[in-house]
Amino acid sequence: MKEEGLREQLRKFQQTLRFAFSPALGLPIAGKGTVQFEAPSEPVEFVAEPKARDLFPRLPERLAFPQRGERRFRPISAEPMMEGQRVQPLLRLKGQSGRDYGPGAALVEFGQGPLAPGAILYVWGPILTSNAGEGLLRDTLLWVAARRRGKAEQETLMAWETELEQQVARLNEVGLRLKEVREPPCDLSYFRRIMGALGQQIRHLRDMVGVGNWAQARALLEDWQEELETLERRVALLGR
Repeated sequence: MKEEGLREQLRKFQQTLRFAFSPALGLPIAGKGTVQFEAPSEPVEFVAEPKARDLFPRLPERLAFPQRGERRFRPISAEPMMEGQRVQPLLRLKGQSGRDYGPGAALVEFGQGPLAPGAILYVWGPILTSNAGEGLLRDTLLWVAARRRGKAEQETLMAWETELEQQVARLNEVGLRLKEVREPPCDLSYFRRIMGALGQQIRHLRDMVGVGNWAQARALLEDWQEELETLERRVALLGR
């Protein structure tokens, strides 16, 4: 988002009324086609749009509406309020009756105008405090990093992805060898726990690489490889 364009839009904001700030930034909160409420009058839940998980893989297909705390729903309209604006709903709130109350999360992109080529991710606050909140924040950071990535950074990222895929293949090979042990001399649950921990760590490494935190990722990968090598040796001994 161009800094001068943002300043221009902020200068237009001279009121303190509710939602007065959002139109200045091109956010159609509680706009056309939405239904806002203080508390739901029927059972409702969030449903992910089909293409939403292409952008945010950790987004759940369905998410429960909060039963306590903040329940005043303020959706964003899926209809653009500026020329060149594109609103892509991510999570829609739908009632048991089939009623669509509007998106509780959406990606707003600006193709032209003072806010181009910026984008805003709108998320109704309580979603971020739900079980899906952490995953959505992670995916958002990865998405932001991808938008800002240059050619050299993209090449570095591709090299990282190749290297991580190779390490995952090694870990999977250990799993196959573990399954081939017919008469284990000890309880194999220990080895499975180690494999699970290594799998979790490699997922964290992917996130670090995705946001460009390559120096720290390299240090962690070296530690990870040492643990994997130890596991490989121990599993090899089981088969003898």
